Amino acid sequence: MTPADLEALQARLTHLEEQERRRQAGRQQVKRAALMVGVLGAFVGSVAWAANGNCPNGLPFCFSEDSPAVAVQVNHNFSQLKEWLEQKVGTVGTANVTTTGSLSSASLTATGAVSSASVTTGSLSSSGTATVSGLLTSGPHTVNGDLGVTANGWGSGPTRVGPFNRTTCVPESGVRCPNGQYVCGLITGHTCGQGWFEANWWIECCAL
Repeated sequence: MTPADLEALQARLTHLEEQERRRQAGRQQVKRAALMVGVLGAFVGSVAWAANGNCPNGLPFCFSEDSPAVAVQVNHNFSQLKEWLEQKVGTVGTANVTTTGSLSSASLTATGAVSSASVTTGSLSSSGTATVSGLLTSGPHTVNGDLGVTANGWGSGPTRVGPFNRTTCVPESGVRCPNGQYVCGLITGHTCGQGWFEANWWIECCAL
């Protein structure tokens, strides 16, 4: 065997050794990938119950002591908290409180404007503007400004109550408006030739 043949044989052996090293490295990568998939599957399986919102605190994902917290799950919890918050008070980042649902409270005190389609509260106290299209309350209302109605007009009515007069010589006589209505007008049936005590009177009652 000549020196040239020996050199070629050595180069061939080096090439074969490099190919075998690469094959071994590839097998190790496949094994590591399979192991990671198995670990991830076991981890996901261990927290799958929590993804249904069954955590004690109601969040989508739960974390236990000495266990890893996956970033995507932590971020998902924060996103869920933000979504719940905005459902209650409106877009975050502003001082305004906006709700598309009902506002229920035993006592509500507002120093600014209160605007809602429906407010259910035991007592409503506002030093600002209260704009409510539907209000149900079992307590008092405290208003520090003018109390107006939509377009400065009366609601349902009028309901005419009467007549009443003084011809019966009763010292005191009168009527009341139906519950939920207030006096919005006064009508007289006085005609020519009648004395003031003979005239008929009516009151008109309207809702706010």
